[in-house]
Amino acid sequence: MDSWIPLIFIVLAVTLVIGPVMWLRPSKRQVALAKLRQKAASDGLSVRMAAIPEPEGSGTAAVYYLPWKKSSGLSLGWGLERRSISHDLHFSGQWDWQGSARPPQSAQPYIKEAIADMPDGYLALFANPAGLGIQWRETGGDAAYSKLLSLLRSTRSKIEPELRTSAF
Repeated sequence: MDSWIPLIFIVLAVTLVIGPVMWLRPSKRQVALAKLRQKAASDGLSVRMAAIPEPEGSGTAAVYYLPWKKSSGLSLGWGLERRSISHDLHFSGQWDWQGSARPPQSAQPYIKEAIADMPDGYLALFANPAGLGIQWRETGGDAAYSKLLSLLRSTRSKIEPELRTSAF
């Protein structure tokens, strides 16, 4: 019986050392998000965290920004958020403006076209000095990321000239 006591202490000591180390290991989701964000960086996107629109809950979600080709002279500072219900007073269906800033009228049809293609996991669309950004819950893997990248690129190419010609 006395020979078991040192063995029990050794097992407890190893457990006390290994337990906290195992807690520090990233989860599968954290590893997947790191890979996704690294891929975004290699595609020229920047990722920033922002508060989730109020109707969608609380907390934060990532915003993937595609930088403007030339940001000077653009009409920026506007954003659209997904609302919990569709309403005629909204800009388009469930999508409504965040704050009072608006893009020029000439850009709005392209914006409506972009948000019509956005799946449920997409929460907001922003145009600010960081670029054109889409906030999403980072679900759906590579297919969802490819859709996001394609949507950002096509929308930026359509609205950037409109934001420039209508600014000031």
